[in-house]
Amino acid sequence: MDKAAQLGALQVKLGQAGEPGAFEAARASLERCITLERKRAACYHWLGVANEWTGRPREAAAAYSTALRLDPSLGDAYAPLADIYASFRLDAAADQVLTEGERVLAQNPEQKEQRLAIAVLTAKLAPRQGKSAIAALERAHQLGGAEHPELSFELGMAYALEKLVYLEPSKEIATLPGLTR
Repeated sequence: MDKAAQLGALQVKLGQAGEPGAFEAARASLERCITLERKRAACYHWLGVANEWTGRPREAAAAYSTALRLDPSLGDAYAPLADIYASFRLDAAADQVLTEGERVLAQNPEQKEQRLAIAVLTAKLAPRQGKSAIAALERAHQLGGAEHPELSFELGMAYALEKLVYLEPSKEIATLPGLTR
């Protein structure tokens, strides 16, 4: 990442830490960075982050999209872009971004956290699309289960809920205290 993008990234991080005015400074720096050279994917990515944190999701989505068009290996942009699409209920677009992110990043072990974010978001969106979340949660658990114990819980819940969907009520279940038919 070049110095212009680093400055913008630092200002975004200061904004995330609560520094007043840092996001606006970041946006100005990153827009200057883009004006100087339109092919700086990192500047677009950090502009997307700044826009997202300041309540500009449409501008953030445009910046993330441009960053990925310029550099598809920029793993940090896939999950946030898909999450924005999902927040607008554009599930097909979100799914397309997540699928592309999985495909592009699959061979890059250095982008484990980015692949984890993609897997978690894929699992989150699966039920809305009438799909099982289990495969995505298993992938997420494989990528980050040791560092994220909540993934074990979520995966266990997904297994349990899937079994309940196919479980037919029996006499034994119906006789449990508190359950009525």
